Amino acid sequence: MKEAKNQGWALVAKLMKEEENLAADSGEKEYTGLNGRFQALLNIAVFVTNGDERALRQQFEVALLSGISVQEIMETIQHCALLNGFPPSLKAMSLLKEVVDDQ
Repeated sequence: MKEAKNQGWALVAKLMKEEENLAADSGEKEYTGLNGRFQALLNIAVFVTNGDERALRQQFEVALLSGISVQEIMETIQHCALLNGFPPSLKAMSLLKEVVDDQ
């Protein structure tokens, strides 16, 4: 388990270095990272894919409170359906409805 974790961090470091190289090659000078809105939608996509309902529910709440629209979240879930299949996305839509109804 520890070896797999170390390999994962090594891969992250390698990807970060590649990102720096690509940015330098393209002439970008002041890359500041992904904005919060995009990160929130990306988190939703990952949690839909992983089927992590607890984390997904929390991310829906955070996204909605931070001003991300229900439509934007639904589009993210729909995109996941195209790539990962419909069952996890249908469950995510159901969870989103519950969160919206609770607010």
